[in-house]
Amino acid sequence: MMQGKHVLSAAKNPIRQWLIGGPGRCGKSTLAEAIARSQSPVSAMQVDALLNANLRLGSPGSVQGGKEFLRNYLTRPRYMNPERTQTRCPLDDFPQDIDQVIETVTVAANMSRVQLIASALNGLAKSTRKSGWIALDLHPEFYFRSYLAQIPELRLLVLLRDPLEAIAASLYWQTYPMRRAGKSQFEYFTTLWKLSAVASMALRRAFPAKVSLYSSNALVAGEAHLCDDLGGAQATARFATAYGGRPFFTARCSGKTIEFLCPDGKWQQLLSDEEVCVIERFRRSIWAPMLFTSMPSASVPLAGPFIDQLALRLADQHPAMSKTLVEFGYFPIRSIRRQLLYVKGRLTTIQ
Repeated sequence: MMQGKHVLSAAKNPIRQWLIGGPGRCGKSTLAEAIARSQSPVSAMQVDALLNANLRLGSPGSVQGGKEFLRNYLTRPRYMNPERTQTRCPLDDFPQDIDQVIETVTVAANMSRVQLIASALNGLAKSTRKSGWIALDLHPEFYFRSYLAQIPELRLLVLLRDPLEAIAASLYWQTYPMRRAGKSQFEYFTTLWKLSAVASMALRRAFPAKVSLYSSNALVAGEAHLCDDLGGAQATARFATAYGGRPFFTARCSGKTIEFLCPDGKWQQLLSDEEVCVIERFRRSIWAPMLFTSMPSASVPLAGPFIDQLALRLADQHPAMSKTLVEFGYFPIRSIRRQLLYVKGRLTTIQ
């Protein structure tokens, strides 16, 4: 361990700590809400934990700085619907007011922002008299090893949805009946789903006691249940009920075409036959192994642009790098802006 770094002690911290990860439009927010509304042994935070956004920012540098960071983190609202008319902040899941939370949360001068967030969530579990906590985050499967270095007892639940449905939903989320603008959107969401699945399977093999893979399709259909540590059958039933047994963008075969259940209740062909064929090529090699084996391993067809192929080769052992490559390949200007914002944030932190 590097001198001066703080690590949340596994021996002194028996609280169960979970993150929910996986590709977009797979049901992560709905799962967190289902766990929160069931008699689960863990408390659920129903907004993104934003660990990735804080991973590289290090420590605020003092106890007072840590408390100020947590005060801002816990009270900052996030939009909860596409229309941006509903907001929620992390504090909404706590039974205390912000001053009480800050007073009771463990804060040390050398704790990183990631550890401070985990410490606040530990406080959530204690204040609600639960054995642990669970929070969703943006693609934690790409950064799990980095999180483990700071939170040794952290576990990961990866929620994967049939790629046909997840990719179609991503292309039409917030824009239906119009498709998301941009020539490369289909390729981007397709590659990101593959990277997430490959990285998650690698983590499952490397950390079998810490990483769990679930199919949202199987949970909705009642063909699988969450473990008892997360609410078991009751939380699973609430998850399925939230979708009425059939989530939007559920796929079905109609003759020779694939149709999807749309938000207006109609079944429509949202993907071209060529796009369906592209997904089917890797769907057989990734989706099926995940459904039918406890320790899945996939041989992913390497197709498409060179940067996609390189990213897929890296996804098994270097998932964070693979995601960065894909983001830069498809959205170079946006990626450069994010890096500049990161540098700006680091300079502000140093000052």
